This record gives sequence, structure tokens and C-alpha cells, in this order.
Amino acid sequence: MAKKTFGGVPFNQAIDYLGERFNSKPIRRAVALIKQGLASGGKLADILERTAEDSRQMMTLRKEIATSLLMYVIFIVFAGALGTPFLFAISGKLVAILEGVFATLPATSGSSFAAGVQGPLVMPEKPTVSSSDFFLFTILSSIMTAIFSALIIGVISKGSKKDGVPYIPFLLVASMIIFFLASWLLEGFLSGIYV
Repeated sequence: MAKKTFGGVPFNQAIDYLGERFNSKPIRRAVALIKQGLASGGKLADILERTAEDSRQMMTLRKEIATSLLMYVIFIVFAGALGTPFLFAISGKLVAILEGVFATLPATSGSSFAAGVQGPLVMPEKPTVSSSDFFLFTILSSIMTAIFSALIIGVISKGSKKDGVPYIPFLLVASMIIFFLASWLLEGFLSGIYV
């Protein structure tokens, strides 16, 4: 730019060359601000100082935005790959325990069960969902959650669902590992309870 200016090219054209040479929005914006300031009669030193301060503020804002977006991504990864599979494992164990409890209960009628009890008595019923049905639901839900979590991460971090596709295998594998590991640990801790 200095070479062009000293070579007789007007400053406005030389600074335009600087903005075109680098593919950067902040540089193009700074060039536009400098040109507007010079056109309105401002001092070049003051314009450069204000432009530099503005660029520093923009960089600080970008860092803050990136930090908050990272927090969202961490939350989504935690929810999709850790929290959901762990809660599904606990729920699956609860369904299996209830299935075992109701399998050992004797088949009694309401009148013989409630003999001597005054007032209405709510009879517990066997759950309509079996543990194998719930297992299938858990696997399908975990897959759906991992896929949608990855797509949301792509939208948050880069602005496009397509950019989240590479995260799908990681989230799928992580959620399945957490689910089966949590199920195995819960099976060990609660092994003596009706199952």
C-alpha cells in the first residue's frame, strides 16, 4: 500500500487495494471507516486509533460469544451422551424390578386382598411395558437423541446442520457405552432386588 501511495496512486485507491488483498471482514470494515473518516475531514491518527479500538472490542465480543457457545455445546454433549443414557439405564432397571415384583405377587382378587380394610383400595397392576420393550425404546431414543444433539451442535458451532454430521458417530458410541456401562453397574448394585 505504501509503495502504491508513494508511486502516485491516490490514498483512497491504495487503501482499497489493502481491503481487497485480504479476505477479512474486519479489514474491509476498517478500510471503509478510514475512507469515510478521511472524506468527512477527520485526522488520520484519530481515525486509526478509533478503528483499532473498535477492532479490539469486536475481538473481545467474538471471544465472549465463542465461550458462551462452547457452554451450550458442552451442555448438549452432556445431555445427549451422558445424562440421557444414564437416566434410561436407571429407568430400565426400575422397569425390570417392577416386572420381577409383579411376577412374584400372587394373583389375588380385590375382595380377598382388601379384606378388613375400610374404604377404597387401589390395586397395583402389572406394568404394561415389558423390560424388553423398554430396552428397544431406550436404544431407539438414544440413537435419535445422539443424532439430533449432533445436528444442534453443528448449528450452534458453525451455523449449519451439515457441520454436525461428523459428531453423530461420536455421540452414538458415547451414549451406547454410557447406557450399557450404567446398566451393568446398576445390575451389580441392585442384583438382589427381585431380578
